[in-house]
Amino acid sequence: MKERFEQISELISRNQLQEAIDNLQRILKKNPGHVQALGILAGIAVRAGQYSHAERYLRRALKSNRHDANLRFQLAECHFLQENYRECVQHYQAVLKIRPDNHECRFRLGQALCYLNRLDKAIQQFKNVADALPEHAEACRWVSLLSLDMGKIEDAERYCYQGLKQKPGDIDFLVILAHVLKQKGQLQEAIEHYQQVLSQSPQHYDALFHLAMLHKETGQFDLAEALFIRASKVRQSVSLCHHIADCQQLLGRPNAAEMTYKMAFRLDPASVSTYNNLGNLYKAAGDNEAACLCFRKGLEIESGNAVIHSNLANTLNSMGQLEPAMHHFRQAIKYQPDDSASYTNMGNVLKNLGLLDEARKAHEKALMLDPKNTVARSNLLQLNNFFPNLGRKPIFDSHLDWEAQHGGRERWLTQEYDWCYAPQGSEGPG
Repeated sequence: MKERFEQISELISRNQLQEAIDNLQRILKKNPGHVQALGILAGIAVRAGQYSHAERYLRRALKSNRHDANLRFQLAECHFLQENYRECVQHYQAVLKIRPDNHECRFRLGQALCYLNRLDKAIQQFKNVADALPEHAEACRWVSLLSLDMGKIEDAERYCYQGLKQKPGDIDFLVILAHVLKQKGQLQEAIEHYQQVLSQSPQHYDALFHLAMLHKETGQFDLAEALFIRASKVRQSVSLCHHIADCQQLLGRPNAAEMTYKMAFRLDPASVSTYNNLGNLYKAAGDNEAACLCFRKGLEIESGNAVIHSNLANTLNSMGQLEPAMHHFRQAIKYQPDDSASYTNMGNVLKNLGLLDEARKAHEKALMLDPKNTVARSNLLQLNNFFPNLGRKPIFDSHLDWEAQHGGRERWLTQEYDWCYAPQGSEGPG
């Protein structure tokens, strides 16, 4: 029998699979539960992508030997290849009960758990492998990536350095380490690591993008723009166009930003975010009509976009079109009822319309949603001056309360108060 299996192995190595299958089937005719023959047939079926056949062979083999760890591992792998991760997790765990030291199985279990979004358990499996086998760079990579995504910076850094010991200069580990250093606020070190990656691989998209973001966040908009443009030559996207246009606008080149947004429309003519950003660009340049046109086009595509409703409302308000502005603020609140800023802005419009009670309620709602909304609180204080039933003392006290709550940033209130706003006189309380 040993010689027969050697012949079958030789047939498989020469890719004479059908002849090998025929030989195995002859063995199974005599012994239907022959574990080795069933296992080999399962392997051939997997190679051919016939996973259901492979699973059937493996289950038959397990009936003969249900504690065979290798068969269970093959069955788990079969499920893994079919993306049946729940099934394969059960079989990987069964293998580990029989052979706890099977690190390959533990690594695959980690991957399956990751694909099921059970990230904490996945990380633990990868850690077990990396701790048992410090040379297992792939386990280190998975721990580093997942830990970084979950904000576990110390673990990400530790296993990244462990991986770099096994694979010095590895681009993937250098990128992860740069991300870690950026998260830790070690910006210069992060820049150096991104640059090291780009010196080895000048078109590495992640390094280009994250280095550009780092420069943008630190106000180096010219460097950021150049890197975003390089990244766009590797992989075009609407989001990259937005970053480029944002840098151009911040560098005082609104015409270039406008052209970049128009390039974004070539990638996605129905991009709501591009209409919104271009509208904001026009509004900043004082072209309110063009801004309104962009916002309205965005709402034609996505009528329930609260941000665009709010931006359109603010623009209409600045044009003195108060009633249309009110309509869009109400729409913004309808689609995003917890947006404190929309209530604040709506309160200002209501005040301009002379609807003081409604304005007060809007600002109070804004403060309820966000007690730190100082604009809403300030506007509410100003509104007090328009209610004749309030005396001077309560108005002044409300401003003193504002000062106490905001760390003395309004110290002038205790020394000087402009009583021209108060309806009942021009003198402060005695």
